[in-house]
Amino acid sequence: IADAQLADHSGRLLALAYVPLAIAAAVVTGFALAGTGPVELARSGTPAAKALSFTTNLGTYLIGIAALALLVLGVLAYRYPGIRRVVGVLWDLGTFWPRAAHPLAPPCYAERVVPELVTRASWLAEREGVVLSGHSQGSVLVFAAALQLPARVMPRVALITYGSPLRRLYARLFPAYVDAGVLGTVATAVGGRWWNLWRDTDPIGGQVGAPGPVSVDWRLRDPAAFDVEPGDTVYPHICGHSGYQQDPIFAVAVTDLVSRLSAPEREPEQGPQAPRREPAAGAG
Repeated sequence: IADAQLADHSGRLLALAYVPLAIAAAVVTGFALAGTGPVELARSGTPAAKALSFTTNLGTYLIGIAALALLVLGVLAYRYPGIRRVVGVLWDLGTFWPRAAHPLAPPCYAERVVPELVTRASWLAEREGVVLSGHSQGSVLVFAAALQLPARVMPRVALITYGSPLRRLYARLFPAYVDAGVLGTVATAVGGRWWNLWRDTDPIGGQVGAPGPVSVDWRLRDPAAFDVEPGDTVYPHICGHSGYQQDPIFAVAVTDLVSRLSAPEREPEQGPQAPRREPAAGAG
C-alpha cells in the first residue's frame, strides 16, 4: 500500500527535484542575456572561478549522461516488465492528447479510438444495450466515449472501470479537462449505472469520486486472504493493478449493471452484495 501511495506524492518529489534546477536555469539565463559569462563572474585562479569551471563542466557531462540514461532506460524497459509498465503509463498519458498539445509528440491514438468506440457503442445500445468496460488507460477511453455518446442511447449504456487513473492522475495533471463536474456529468448521463473497482495496492488506479447520490467506487480487498488457500501451497499474491477481471466482484458488478439495463427505472440504494467469503484467520 505504501508503494502504491508513492504516486500520490510524486508531485512533491518532482517539485523538490525541479524547483532548484529551474531557479538555477533562470539565473544562468539572466546572466547569458546580460552578456555576462563565467569568465566575467570570477577572476581566473580564484576559488569562485574553479567552482564555476566545475559547474560548467558538470552541466556538459550531465547532457551526455541524460542521453545515455535514455538509451539504458530503453534497454531496461525491454528486459523488465515493471519498468516497461511505468514507461507505458507515461507514454499513454502523453499520446492520449491531440498532437496540437505537443507538436513533437507521436500521433494521438484517442482521435481514432474514441470515435470508433462511440460508433460501436451507439450501435449496440440501440439494440440490446451495452456495458462499456475499461481497465487503466482503457477506462479513460470509455469515459471519453461516454461523454460523446448521443443522449438517445444513454438509457441503454452502463460503465465499469477498474484500475482507473481518472481521478488519481488525469484530474491532477489535466484539471481543466477532468474534474468533479465532468465525472458527475458522466455518472448522471448513464443514470448511475457505473461501477469503479479499485484497490489500496494499485499504484495507478484509484477512486473516481464521481458526485451523485450513490458512490460509484467499489473497493476490492487485496490480497483476498492472508492464509494459504485449501489445496494451494503459497499465500495469495497481491494483484495491485492487474487481475481485476479475475476477481469474483467483477462478475457481480457486471451482472448488476446488466440487470439495471434491463430495468432502467430501478436505482439501487447501495452497492450490490458481493459473494460471501469466510474470513481468513488473522485478517481482522
